[in-house]
Amino acid sequence: MAEYEIKDGVGIIPEGTKIIESYAFKNREELKSIVIPKSVEVIEHRAFSGCKGLTNVVIPDSVTTIEAWVFEKCISLSEIVIPASVTKLGDVHFCLGGCTNLTKIVVAEGNPKYDSRGDCNAIIETESNELVAGCGTTVIPDSVTSIRQWAFHNCDQLETIAIPASVKKLSRDCFTGCSNLKNITIAEGNEVYDSRNNCNAIIRTEDNVLIVGGTETVIPDSVTEIGPFAFDHRAGLKKIVIPDSVTKIGDLAFNECSGLTDIVIPASVTTLGDGAFSGCANLKTASVLGPVKALTETFSSCKALNTITFGAGIKKIERAFQYDPGSLYDAKEDYYLKTINVPAKKAKYYKTRLPEKLHGIIVELPVEKAKK
Repeated sequence: MAEYEIKDGVGIIPEGTKIIESYAFKNREELKSIVIPKSVEVIEHRAFSGCKGLTNVVIPDSVTTIEAWVFEKCISLSEIVIPASVTKLGDVHFCLGGCTNLTKIVVAEGNPKYDSRGDCNAIIETESNELVAGCGTTVIPDSVTSIRQWAFHNCDQLETIAIPASVKKLSRDCFTGCSNLKNITIAEGNEVYDSRNNCNAIIRTEDNVLIVGGTETVIPDSVTEIGPFAFDHRAGLKKIVIPDSVTKIGDLAFNECSGLTDIVIPASVTTLGDGAFSGCANLKTASVLGPVKALTETFSSCKALNTITFGAGIKKIERAFQYDPGSLYDAKEDYYLKTINVPAKKAKYYKTRLPEKLHGIIVELPVEKAKK
């Protein structure tokens, strides 16, 4: 392994080095800039991960491969230039983990594999027209046909995104972790996706599945499903109304939406994915009104949740309210619930599905009288 050092904030890599090994400068916050010698051909994964002070890096045209997570959490990095020599990028792009100040992405002219056409501030795979990596200032060209998995993951500075009519394929998690994403539009003429009624969301037209939402989303009553990761880490989401047309909410759909304080899951929903509302740290009340097949880690790590209301017929409840899904139910700190409301004469039914230590907070609600 090469010997790396930092002098006066400058990372020094020995001349003749061909590979910058994984974790070479990981979490070295004193690193301000790096000079990569022209002998380097490969930068391995997480080589500069967590270098929060890194503001300047020049990648020489000897480099052919940049592996995954290389610049993860380099929050001071504002610009990156990919030289013409780079023909292989890791599956997870370098902005992953939150390069929160990254505003300029350039691919050098002459690169045979990638480009940043039209000064779009993104990396596009030239042959497939797939957008590989973007940032908060990306403007998606109307020649792009697909957006790769994790392309905008943890881009906290991304607030607005416009999907052109040319895009036919979106990875389900291409916008995960975009905490401030609020303005979402789909161009007229897109044959696969739409943002009907100015809903600030991406809906798959064929089956009415909402696959990407934002902090200002209003879910149309034609939506039948909220897809996995749809609102993942939308910290700015304060309120969401789930219409009665929705029957399914996918895995981690609202994971770590820390702005949510209340949620009502209507009786129409029969399927709730694993961890659907996990990590919603300020969620105080929740209602699950329908005959959901299973609650699995649904509200795990929702440490402010004190009241939950169940409808009739939830069939299985498994690690639904733990502070940490990996811990045991008999750990005292796992219990943050104060009240579990259930329908009249249903306490016994829910006692068979909940841990014994929660039985004392089950409250049967009175029977609602029919309106005359």
